[in-house]
Amino acid sequence: CLGVSMKTDRVKLKYDGGHVSEGSMDSYAAAANIIAFSDFLGVLTRVEFGDKAILKSEIKGVERGSFLIDFGLQLSGSVTSLLAVSSDPKQLFVLAKQCLEAWKFLEGNPPQEVTKNENGTYQIINQGGNNTIVNGNVLVVLGNETAGKAVEQFIGTALESQADSLDILPDDESKSVKITSEERKYYK
Repeated sequence: CLGVSMKTDRVKLKYDGGHVSEGSMDSYAAAANIIAFSDFLGVLTRVEFGDKAILKSEIKGVERGSFLIDFGLQLSGSVTSLLAVSSDPKQLFVLAKQCLEAWKFLEGNPPQEVTKNENGTYQIINQGGNNTIVNGNVLVVLGNETAGKAVEQFIGTALESQADSLDILPDDESKSVKITSEERKYYK
């Protein structure tokens, strides 16, 4: 199979408040968060583009004032797995935002009920009886053990002991996500 390289994009993880307000983070905590976020992006890539898709992520820089990690992302893989879809890392940010919103909606609990709709989407009812509609890829990510452990680390653990909030900032600000330390318990 012929290899193909696709568009490069960027996303930043920005931790604010708490211990990171001086622009530093424990090196082991920072490493664990970077690995967990990379694992989460890897799950999103395989769910969105197939098992042969590869997402190369690399640290582009760390900024002061808060603790900000700048990731460069490049999607690649085989021609057969990627040419059938629009292969743009921006699709990962759409899926990431939908997944993080679904975790928050579920408030850290399993859904009360999941029903497949005729149009292929799914209705999720949370333990409070509220409902939302998601696509199938969101359910796949929510049920993925690696994704669950990853969000628990780079969101739950990080906001429990290192920072007061986390912003996930892709270049397209409409796809950004802000999570506060009060919401950390939903990400597991």
